[in-house]
Amino acid sequence: MLVTIPITIVEVEEDGCHLFVECLLNNIQPINLIIDTGASKTVFDSTLTQNFAEMVLKEMEIKSAGVGGDVTLSEFANIPKLQIGSFEMVNFETVLIDLSHINQIYEPIINRKIWGLIGGDFLLKYKATIDYRKKELILRIRKNKVDSFNRGQI
Repeated sequence: MLVTIPITIVEVEEDGCHLFVECLLNNIQPINLIIDTGASKTVFDSTLTQNFAEMVLKEMEIKSAGVGGDVTLSEFANIPKLQIGSFEMVNFETVLIDLSHINQIYEPIINRKIWGLIGGDFLLKYKATIDYRKKELILRIRKNKVDSFNRGQI
């Protein structure tokens, strides 16, 4: 089954852009995520735990290299429900990192907070296609439109 999700394309530099998707976290909080085809893992901002402390499962330190240098991944979390368009995921296992350096650069330009990055793990699992012309993210999912994003490592 194909699920089509609208994306927003925001120009941030002369020939650059970021792709955003709007999500709903735990049926309460709307958040914006960047679709980051260069990120290997999907990550969320560590400030999410200020409102949802029960999401943190385990604190750990793992080194990961990114465009901005070394980042210390500090917490694994379970998001009870994440909805992207009509697609719902339950027990979404993810890593929380400090995205303040990204928000300091981009929030004034794009006028929105970045709550996370959708990475290659998510895009691969759902065999994602990005249609720039139609401004859509297309996911291939099971028929029921509800899935569990479990990494099996927490």
